[in-house]
Amino acid sequence: MIKIESTTTKLEHLQKKIMNQDFQESRGLSNEVSYYILGYAPEDQPLVREAIDKMEMRFNQASVGVDIIEFNVY
Repeated sequence: MIKIESTTTKLEHLQKKIMNQDFQESRGLSNEVSYYILGYAPEDQPLVREAIDKMEMRFNQASVGVDIIEFNVY
């Protein structure tokens, strides 16, 4: 059975991921540039836009040592 997470749960996971030191320092299998793809239902766009805007203001070079760069593919 496929488990479908709510957009709110996905946003909470994204926030935890951004705060993770390994993610911030690009530590991984190949030490590649860290990125995260957030899939969500189109009707959740206002919720996602608000959450991403808040994260971009909260998480920056001064607060966590990295800047968030958003690529919106829609």
